[in-house]
Amino acid sequence: MSEVYETQEHKPCKRCGVEIEILYSRKYCPECSDVLVAEYKLQEVEKLQAEKEMRFRDRIPPHFHNARMTDFNKSLCDAIETKPFEQGLLLWGGVGVGKTHLSAAIAYDLIMRDISVHRKTFKELLLSIRATFDNGKSEQSVYRPLLASKVLILEDVATTGKQSEFAADTLLHVIDKRIESCKPTIITSNLSPENLSKAFGQRIGSRLNTFCVVKLGGIDKRRMI
Repeated sequence: MSEVYETQEHKPCKRCGVEIEILYSRKYCPECSDVLVAEYKLQEVEKLQAEKEMRFRDRIPPHFHNARMTDFNKSLCDAIETKPFEQGLLLWGGVGVGKTHLSAAIAYDLIMRDISVHRKTFKELLLSIRATFDNGKSEQSVYRPLLASKVLILEDVATTGKQSEFAADTLLHVIDKRIESCKPTIITSNLSPENLSKAFGQRIGSRLNTFCVVKLGGIDKRRMI
């Protein structure tokens, strides 16, 4: 009985043209397949990076889209990175020293690590809640995104003096709900922790004692522009 030999058909690799055996639906030679897999993985990484960049730009005002931790001195960056702020982070200092710039840079790092961030100024929050009194919407519709995100940034919390009972109750509600959910809040303010306690009352002051506090010094950078 004579032996039967199976012949293999060949076709050119679609990428480099090298003749390859027809195996199943293979279209590329092994070398080109490895290259294409690597290119695909790189494209996926770049796509995810672009999506995160867009997420950051959606949440942060255009003026701070280029904010990065490298904009600040190493000792400040080290202080923030080495001090855990499970409860919250208070960035305080005079006008124009870079509090919002720093909070935007922190937001960028968090979003690049796939951590959800929501940002709102304290004045916007108060106005949004007051608006619900007239438009028939519930206050929960305003609070919901603030409480849902992993990290909340509240900008410009009390720039001066004694705050109203409404402002104090609003801030207390947000901080308490986020502490209960083990979600940190980043607050920027012109006031020190002591003066924030005076402005909002001892209940807020007590909560701020659990926050990591970073004071930013220097001159008003806006005057240098």
